[in-house]
Amino acid sequence: MSLLASRESTEDAAPGRPPVPGATTGYLSAIAFLGLFILGILLNSVFAEGLYPMPTVPASETVQYRLDNPGVMRLSGVVNVLAGVAAIWYASWLAAVVGRKAPGGQASWLTFAGGAISGAFLILSGAMQWVVQRPDVLADEGLTQVVNSLIFVIGGVGVVLGYAGLVGVSSLVLVRARLIPTWLAVVGVVSGALSLVAAFGLVPEGTELVYLIPLGRFPALIWIGIATVFIVRRRRLTASA
Repeated sequence: MSLLASRESTEDAAPGRPPVPGATTGYLSAIAFLGLFILGILLNSVFAEGLYPMPTVPASETVQYRLDNPGVMRLSGVVNVLAGVAAIWYASWLAAVVGRKAPGGQASWLTFAGGAISGAFLILSGAMQWVVQRPDVLADEGLTQVVNSLIFVIGGVGVVLGYAGLVGVSSLVLVRARLIPTWLAVVGVVSGALSLVAAFGLVPEGTELVYLIPLGRFPALIWIGIATVFIVRRRRLTASA
């Protein structure tokens, strides 16, 4: 458990139950994850020259895009790695909250597993950005296209799938514990379901269903930001009641 939360973590502890991490851990981990994740998106969509190459574009276009944006691509990889670490940090905090409200069940494990999967795929996709930017890899158009496609699948579908546990499962526990409102729990469950549906984006050979990725991604990111505030505020009210 984070030392940053040590002063706050005992405020709602009960005999025989582990304490819940405090507001500092929740806020910092959520801000770190959301901030770094959004920064990674901006680097690829705003600061880079041209559109990020989809797996279906010619290999020559993929190579040219990466030759035109070497610094941005490497920085994007670093940001993704850090975002992955922050995702695992946030998942550990949220899983501790879920475990406190539903002790002895599998919900906390599923919550952490979901966040850990998303975080691990972010780290892997970030590391692969460095690999694909190597001159010897860019010299081979076919290899560049393969690695670029893997980054797309891992950093897109793979990351989104983890939100099913992180957001979907935790919503069911948090609403029963009255830590989030019903409408936000509905958003969380629907977001978790859409995260699983994103896997069907891999069915066609092309990218016809690529829109399923943002359908699962952005509701989950919004849920994380709003739910964190509700959890911390309502936990404090419960502790002081």
